[in-house]
Amino acid sequence: MRIVGVEIVPVKIPFEIKFDIASGPYSRTADYVVVRVFTDENIIGIGEASPMPAFSFEDQGSVVNALRDISNAIIGEDPFRLERVVSRLESIAPGSPFARAAVDIALFDILGKKLNVPVYTLLGGLYRDEVSLAWPIGLKSPEEAAEEARIRVMKGFKAIKVKIGKDPEEDIRRVSAVRESIGEDVSLRVDVNQGYSLGEALKTLRRMEEYNLQLIEQPVPKDDIQSLKILSESLSTPIMADESAYSLANVVKLIRAGAVDIVNIKIMKPGGLYRSRQMAAICEAAGIPNIIGSMLETGIGTAAGVHIAAATRNVALECEFVGPLFLEDDLLVEPLDMGNGRVSVLDRPGLGVDLDEDALHRYKVEAIRVGF
Repeated sequence: MRIVGVEIVPVKIPFEIKFDIASGPYSRTADYVVVRVFTDENIIGIGEASPMPAFSFEDQGSVVNALRDISNAIIGEDPFRLERVVSRLESIAPGSPFARAAVDIALFDILGKKLNVPVYTLLGGLYRDEVSLAWPIGLKSPEEAAEEARIRVMKGFKAIKVKIGKDPEEDIRRVSAVRESIGEDVSLRVDVNQGYSLGEALKTLRRMEEYNLQLIEQPVPKDDIQSLKILSESLSTPIMADESAYSLANVVKLIRAGAVDIVNIKIMKPGGLYRSRQMAAICEAAGIPNIIGSMLETGIGTAAGVHIAAATRNVALECEFVGPLFLEDDLLVEPLDMGNGRVSVLDRPGLGVDLDEDALHRYKVEAIRVGF
C-alpha cells in the first residue's frame, strides 16, 4: 500500500462556550486543519491539527504551510512503515508537531481500516472500554465558574478542572466557589497555564490546598524546571506538567529532575499517537501517571484521544478530551457521546468515526490537494 495524495482542509468552527486561559483567550472560532490521506487501495485516513496560539506556537496558517511540505514528502510512502514515516515528518517539520499529528492520526486510521481493527489495537490493545472525563472551566468569575461546575456535575462529570493564573486572590475565590458548588465527592483540579512565579505559586497554592485539590497543573513557566521541582517537594498536592512536556526529551528531563508527579499527554504536542504512546511508556517506567489532555479538538482528534486512553494502562486519572462539547459542530456523521462525563470506546475499524462531508464543506476555508 502506498500514499498517493493528501487533502489539507483548514476549517473555522465557532465556539459555543467561551474559553480563556492565563496565557491568553481562545479565538471565537476553532481555526483547525482537517487532513485526509489517500492510498492506492482506496483506503482514506482522516486526521486533525488543532493549533491554539494561546497555548502553542502554531496557528492555522503555519500548520497549512507545514502540511504542504509534509504531504509532498510522504507521497509514495508505505503507511505501515510508521517509524520511517514519523521520523521523516520530524526531519521535514521539526517545529510543527500539530501538523505532524494530523498526518500521524490519519495514518493510524488507514492502518486500522486496512487490518479491520480499531486504532486501540495498534496501540497495545484494549485496556479499558470506557474513559472517565474531567470538565475544564476557563477563566470566569467565581459565580460563573461555580454554576458551570454545578451543571456539569449534575450531568455526570466526576472531576472538574478550574483555570487560574491571572489574579491569585481571584483564583482562590474561584476555586473556593467551585468546591462549595460541587461538594467534596467530586475531584477538583486547577490549571495555572504558567501564570505564576515561584513565589506566587508557593503562597497561593498552599492556601488553595485547603480545598482538597486532586492535582495542580503547570503552575510556573514551562522552562522553569527548578521551580517545578521545588513546588513538587513543597506542596502536598501532585504537580502535573503540560506545557513543560511537549516532547519525549522534555519528559525525560522532567523525570530526571524529579520535577513533576503527573504528565498531561496531549497528542498534538509530541506529533501524534505514535510518539504519545512512547511518552506514556517513558512515564510508566518512571512511575509517573498520565492523563490524556485536550486541545479542544473536533471529533476527529477526540476519537484519537479515546483510543490512546483506552489502550494505555498508565492513564490513571480522568481525561480531558471534551472539545466537541465546546464547538458548534464536531464534523462527524455520528457525534461522540461524552456529555455524561464518560465516553465509551469506539470499536469500529480505524478511528471508528466518519467525516460529515456537509459539515466539512460548511466550515472549510479552502481545500488544498497534494499528489494524486
